[in-house]
Amino acid sequence: MKALSPRQKNKLVLVGGETHPQLSADIAKRMGLELGKITLRTHPNTELYARYDESIRGKHVIIMQPHAPNEGRSVSDSLHQHLEMIYAAKLASASQITAVSPNLAGTRQDRKAKGRESISAALNIKMLEMAGASRIVTVDLHAPQTQAIFDKPFDHITAQPLLRAAMKRKMTGDIQDYVVVSPDVGHSKISQEHAKKLGVAVLHLDKMRDPSDPTKVSHDSHVEGVEGKTCLIFDDMIDTAGTITSAAQSVHTSGAADVLVAATHAWFSGPAVDRIKDSPISQTIVTDTIPVDRPKAELGDALHVVTVADIVARTLYEIVTEGSVSEVFHEENYI
Repeated sequence: MKALSPRQKNKLVLVGGETHPQLSADIAKRMGLELGKITLRTHPNTELYARYDESIRGKHVIIMQPHAPNEGRSVSDSLHQHLEMIYAAKLASASQITAVSPNLAGTRQDRKAKGRESISAALNIKMLEMAGASRIVTVDLHAPQTQAIFDKPFDHITAQPLLRAAMKRKMTGDIQDYVVVSPDVGHSKISQEHAKKLGVAVLHLDKMRDPSDPTKVSHDSHVEGVEGKTCLIFDDMIDTAGTITSAAQSVHTSGAADVLVAATHAWFSGPAVDRIKDSPISQTIVTDTIPVDRPKAELGDALHVVTVADIVARTLYEIVTEGSVSEVFHEENYI
């Protein structure tokens, strides 16, 4: 990535919210920028406040905030602060506003699965647009078709190549001893892509969810083709870890020698850490789209974290310089 010119830097302001300041700082550093000055605070009654501490009139403002919990802040709090920052930039006459959320809130609810439900993905994206976002950048949507909700430029980037590279570094010995296992039908396409690029076979599992408790998942009791092999499972997120630990247990009882897991968004909600500890999974690879200090402290060396700072910085560079985002990912962000 080439350095931005002084002229390009002068027309650009990059700011980060309070949810993941380290990631914002890392992205700014890779772009050769200083983070912009902004005052963010919470009033005693819990209402949020945002004000830019310098003129941003006529500038392209990039506003970074994962919609994630951290330091007592909820997903909704993070989203609301993002909206306040975007709207403040709009009112301050920014020429362009790029909303960067490595983890976009509500994207699992991209349709009605039952009558009378809210479609959270549509609501949240429309709020970003109403606040003033002229472009959205995010990483590994749960359902890529969610991009269609936003009727402006939407850059969907992927951390899957980073996860695959990290997984490959953990593969030693005979390549025939490894197999990629898709934890459900929805991940069959990306699992096939990983298997192809790693040069290993791929297997697909059928997932059943408990209708009375959606965090409880079960898979086939016996899986052919995993005996004596190390199974590699890729996913877009780990929330309560029900899916991956059920898949891991299924292949383990079928004779798998080991299970390695990789996922982009490290929610680790509720029982997730304990489930992973009690499972046959020996290594879990995640990214830092969400702060991971707590699960890292609990899982130690069994949790490997790779940063998305480089791919987000490269994406923003291409946007600012009017280059090609898809070429950064060799079109893999459209799989």
